[in-house]
Amino acid sequence: EKRFKKFLSIPKEKLVPKIYGPEKADMTIIGWGSTKGAVLDAIRHLNADGFKVNYMHFIYINPMDYTEVASMLENCKNTIIVEGNFSGQFRDIVREKTGFNIKNTYFKYDGRPFYFQDIYNKVKTIMERGN
Repeated sequence: EKRFKKFLSIPKEKLVPKIYGPEKADMTIIGWGSTKGAVLDAIRHLNADGFKVNYMHFIYINPMDYTEVASMLENCKNTIIVEGNFSGQFRDIVREKTGFNIKNTYFKYDGRPFYFQDIYNKVKTIMERGN
């Protein structure tokens, strides 16, 4: 009960993901945690090569202003989630809490870190196919 009261006192309205890159993008990469560095490098290279890509980086998962997150996601032209597990746990949380279905996925679950080149290639392929 004591912990739940602390949870209720956290200001949820300020807990939304940060957007890196151009405000209006053709592709939004969604991620959290240790994917940040590789994704930021990938979007820098993608934008330099003429693609309009940004990154929605989640710092908090719960609590979160999921109403605001849903609005942010609805304004994305196309999305891909970069996630370090097999089953897409974070993707499923985002869908459960916002109702938004992230169209494309890049899951890596071999225990190795993400490399920006892999993210770059995946996003470039999707954008060139027009998905």
